[in-house]
Amino acid sequence: MSFPNYPNKHNLDSLLTANELVAYRARLGRMPKVKPEGVLFCLERGLPHHMRWRIPVERAGAMNADVYAVKKTKGRVAVLTSFGGGSPMVIELAEELAVIGTQKMILMTWGGTLQTNIQPGDIVVCNRAIRDEGASHHYLPSAKYIDATGSLVNELVEGIRSRGAQCTVGTTWTTDAPYRETREE
Repeated sequence: MSFPNYPNKHNLDSLLTANELVAYRARLGRMPKVKPEGVLFCLERGLPHHMRWRIPVERAGAMNADVYAVKKTKGRVAVLTSFGGGSPMVIELAEELAVIGTQKMILMTWGGTLQTNIQPGDIVVCNRAIRDEGASHHYLPSAKYIDATGSLVNELVEGIRSRGAQCTVGTTWTTDAPYRETREE
């Protein structure tokens, strides 16, 4: 994807910033009770409720998403749900979370696969993405790929495997039209 009129758009100043929106929400009293260092974005709406016996959480407010604090971390880790899907909303939330100090963000979602050895329910940790959506091109120069932070990928893989689960590390294909992926592409 390219932006022919503004090829360096990612370097331009924004009209509205996440700082301004967070300050506005704070004035209205509409910020969560926690300022987490790490966040899990979860498209599975019921996950915090289902995992509350294994990983106790408590509702900590909302910010275009329901925010649940993981109790044993004393608010350092939160789970966000009920924000819909798609990169524009995830990016909006990620920018606002960065303003309040969140440094690690993980998106847990479902997806199809092009690999015959990956089955439903398998865990895939993405170390690279093919950029076929529009949002990331507003933040970085246009390119076919973006690589994940290697240390975060390794931390995730180690955490998953240390609990006896298996995972695959590989590339994902990001698109805003998941039902329009084609074999030809």
